[in-house]
Amino acid sequence: MRHLSIPLTLLLTLGATAQAEALHLISTARSEIMLAAPTLRSQAVAEALRQALVVRGVAVFLLVDANLLEERASYVLTLALAGAQVRLAPVNEGVLIIDRQTALRGGFWELEGAALPTQISQDAVLVGQVASWFYEAYRVAPVYEYTQHFDRLIQQFIQGGTPSTTPP
Repeated sequence: MRHLSIPLTLLLTLGATAQAEALHLISTARSEIMLAAPTLRSQAVAEALRQALVVRGVAVFLLVDANLLEERASYVLTLALAGAQVRLAPVNEGVLIIDRQTALRGGFWELEGAALPTQISQDAVLVGQVASWFYEAYRVAPVYEYTQHFDRLIQQFIQGGTPSTTPP
């Protein structure tokens, strides 16, 4: 399956502050957060998303790669259980869209301390393009059925195996 490419070059490049900027943007979200990433390994970003979802009532939409969905370091299952809407698509880079006003692109979703290049924009046209890309990719992507994950763990336990979070 072909990976989805985000059709955009954003204006401002961030350095080591990328994850801090993502956390700040998530904390200011009022209505909607759209996140596309291969997976979500950052505990800080996952907790900020959970707070936005559970405490502030912000809608959270995740588009993640099915191949990395259930890796041990991923917080996607946790967010799905908290009520985030999760869909599966072959995503190979991260993009975060806050209230359709700000877009952040890069490695903010990785483990804490990862210094991956990240870009940000508040240009209405550019953010609109990214939001449209996300919407179209999300609309056609299959829904993540997290109950299948639990079914696999239960089957492994019944069969005497060690439960694993790795997909079959």
